[in-house]
Amino acid sequence: MQVDYQKYTLELVKLDWLVQIHDGDATKYVPTKLGIESISSYRLISQNTSIEEPISEQLRWMIKNAILVKHFDMQGNSETLSTTPYGFGLFHTMEYWLNEKLQQRLDRRKKLERFAVSAKKGLDLFIKYTSANKTSPKFSRTYSGGARN
Repeated sequence: MQVDYQKYTLELVKLDWLVQIHDGDATKYVPTKLGIESISSYRLISQNTSIEEPISEQLRWMIKNAILVKHFDMQGNSETLSTTPYGFGLFHTMEYWLNEKLQQRLDRRKKLERFAVSAKKGLDLFIKYTSANKTSPKFSRTYSGGARN
């Protein structure tokens, strides 16, 4: 599933999981205490999804707000927690803002995609120009493959 980081970043700011700061060079987002607690809860859930102990207030809030969903697992014969698509986007965006290497890798990918789009436009323009302008010189000499004198 592709995550729209801009959309979910705004949601994380509304939930008070992220705040925006200016770090001399650029503006970036950093997690709040509530954000760290939430991502920690998510990491625990992703490692062990079965519900064996009482659910914390934080997890109860996430279930109530459709970030997590509780369901019955037939194979494990127990209740489990999973993320909703909304919760998946929130947690992956939170992971994005916690991982500087991931941010750099995705920024490079975006730059490469923009370059590829502009290169394709340039190539399309070149093909359009050369096909419309058929007055380019034609060479009658062909190379026979022999030695030149």
